[in-house]
Amino acid sequence: LAGATHLRNHVWSDELVFWKDVTSKSPGKWRAHNNLGTVYYKRGEFGKAAQSFKDSIRIKQNFADSHYNLSNAYRNLGMLDMAIAECELALTFNPQKMNARNNLGLMYYEKGWNEEAIEMFKSVLEAEPENYMTRNNLGLAYASAGLIDQAIAEFEHSLAIKPGFADANDNLRSMRSRS
Repeated sequence: LAGATHLRNHVWSDELVFWKDVTSKSPGKWRAHNNLGTVYYKRGEFGKAAQSFKDSIRIKQNFADSHYNLSNAYRNLGMLDMAIAECELALTFNPQKMNARNNLGLMYYEKGWNEEAIEMFKSVLEAEPENYMTRNNLGLAYASAGLIDQAIAEFEHSLAIKPGFADANDNLRSMRSRS
């Protein structure tokens, strides 16, 4: 009995060991695969994370969090088109997932799709008007679209919400030097 307790304590002492143990003993548990993927993601093992999120999706196709997490893993692997597709799927299953909307806006921005990025950021701000990070992101998309006055206004708004926010401060300084 003491040996079994020692073994179980080892499993419980490490997140990765724990979730690998759970998924090996209960391979049909979608949440366990998602949690294992999250552990891999936190460790920077994005390929393994992506596989775990795909395993979760294989079991439960409409779980928005796994699609969102897979999107983040793909983005970190440099697979932007696949990341966009997964993020869009996450929003199909949970349209109110604001972090997915914000990340999708960022990916649209990275692709140079400023109009789509602006609309996505605005949709986040309709639900979360005090989201200073999304206001900063909207400012970046406006700047990329050549809408300098709107960009400045968003950076200022971001700083009004969170004074000292370095990104918005740097972006505002950059925009003012351009105008």
